[in-house]
This record gives sequence, C-alpha cells and structure tokens, in this order.
Amino acid sequence: MLEADIDVAVESASERLLDDEALRARLTDADFTPLLDWGLRVLAGYAARPERTALQVREFGETVRRVMHAAAAVASGLAAPETLDEGTLTLVTGRPGGEVKTALARAWARGPDAEARARACVQVLTGAASGEA
Repeated sequence: MLEADIDVAVESASERLLDDEALRARLTDADFTPLLDWGLRVLAGYAARPERTALQVREFGETVRRVMHAAAAVASGLAAPETLDEGTLTLVTGRPGGEVKTALARAWARGPDAEARARACVQVLTGAASGEA
C-alpha cells in the first residue's frame, strides 16, 4: 500500500477522534486531553508499522475510538469497566485485556472525582501504572 494512502487513513482516523464530541462524555477538556493524546499516539504507532495497510489503519482507528468512548464513560462515572471488551483492550494496549480491565476497575473505584479517574484510566491504558495506586 502506498505511504500516502496510510497518511490519509491516519489523518482521517485522527480527525474522527478529534471531532467526536461524544468521546468526551462528561469530561472537561483537561480531563479528556490525556485520553485524546493517548488515542492519537496509539493510532500513529500502529500506522507506523511497515506491514500495515490503509484499511487496517482505518479499522484500528475505529477500535481506538470505541476504547476511548468506553474509557471516557468509565472516567466520567457513566459506565463501569465491565462494559469494556477484553479482546479490544488487548489489541489497543498490547497487554492482556483482563489485566487492563481489572486495572481500569481500580481506576473507576477512585470515587466521584472525574479528573482522578480520567488520569488513572489513561495511566492504565498507556501502561504507565498498574491501576494499583
């Protein structure tokens, strides 16, 4: 596949993430920005692999968007982590989905502070923390 096709697929998927107001759930800009940054980083990293096609990048972009919707809902207290699909979590994090889901449940249990939950969810998704904190 041509590199230009991959670039167009990345741009299109990135724009969908940037323009999807529903991704924010009830999060403030400050709470949502780390999650958005994570999604854009994961998408770019996936697309940078030489064996990827434009179609794979578009499909992965949609997968990232679904995870971001779910993570934003968890961070904002609108949904419990049990609603997240373990296979999808494995795909986007590169780690066992069950472990990621358990760590997200710990992040969700941080109480009504959306900022703390959002920060913890991003740490779990990026692998920066185990969710134990």
